[in-house]
Amino acid sequence: DLGSPDGGVDLKMPDLSPVDLSQPDLKPPPPDLLPQPDIPPPAWTLEPSGTQNILVSIWGSGPSDLYITTLNGPLGGIIHNDGSGSWIAQNAVPPGALLGIWGSAANDIYAVGDKGTILHSTGNGVWTPQTIPPPAPGGMPPALAAVWGSGATDIYVVGDSLLHSIGDGSWVGQTTPVSGSLSGVWGSSANDVYAVGFDFGANGGLILHKKSASGAWTVETSGTTQWLNHVWGSGPNDIYAVGDMGTILHSTGNGTWTAESVDMLQKLSIWGSAANNVYVVGDQGAILHSTGNGAWTTQMSNTAQILQSVWGTSANDVYAVGHAGVILHWPN
Repeated sequence: DLGSPDGGVDLKMPDLSPVDLSQPDLKPPPPDLLPQPDIPPPAWTLEPSGTQNILVSIWGSGPSDLYITTLNGPLGGIIHNDGSGSWIAQNAVPPGALLGIWGSAANDIYAVGDKGTILHSTGNGVWTPQTIPPPAPGGMPPALAAVWGSGATDIYVVGDSLLHSIGDGSWVGQTTPVSGSLSGVWGSSANDVYAVGFDFGANGGLILHKKSASGAWTVETSGTTQWLNHVWGSGPNDIYAVGDMGTILHSTGNGTWTAESVDMLQKLSIWGSAANNVYVVGDQGAILHSTGNGAWTTQMSNTAQILQSVWGTSANDVYAVGHAGVILHWPN
């Protein structure tokens, strides 16, 4: 029925009012809806080392003064980069593997290793042995794993012994409250020093803390049965220790350590440019990063080699070194 109520035909007319032909007010889309350029994130890149030796530890006074210790090989234990990108062997032929390296400045550098080895350089490429206390009768010279100092007159070396020097070339053994072996040492100052390793008596991760320059070393409960390999912090209230079986521990400096583990891979080294920019490296080319919130994300390393050490001059200049002469550099 197309009829109207009054019987007529309902011829409804279209709306013939004027049409607005002006353009609508077109605003650009928000930036997050615009097409984005395909820019890959920064990545770790391989740099040639010139050796297939195991690279154990890295330190430098700046971007143009970098040192790496290596196991025995044709490069003699220490290679140096002056910022040109080339790594050159230095005159250092220790009796055993060199493991740790640290300096207070470009003209005051120490390297330590097996068979009680401590070498010192003024930055001229020549390394001079220093003498440590002799072992007990019938004993062997200790393996020394790491070195750190609060300055040129306050240096610690750890390993099968714990040694201290005021920078005069002589070393004095320090007493520890437990029987163990130490792998890492770091402090926020002369009055706040940590050393980590393994406690043979307690069969677990060992954390020693020295709260004053003249004070005694005390044990802090690690809460782990795993060997702890390295320690680092951004300050006295932000300290990490890393170790075997994926162990990552954190402390606010109150003597309590909390686990932040993310996987089961061995963790060998930790370093950060600040509390919110921290790296951990270890087995199978593993590189983890944290912003200090307790969470760790994996970064692509492009290698399956074991990474022994991580260190940098700034947030934008970080190195990781390891087996088969691998040197990784962040960023591109």
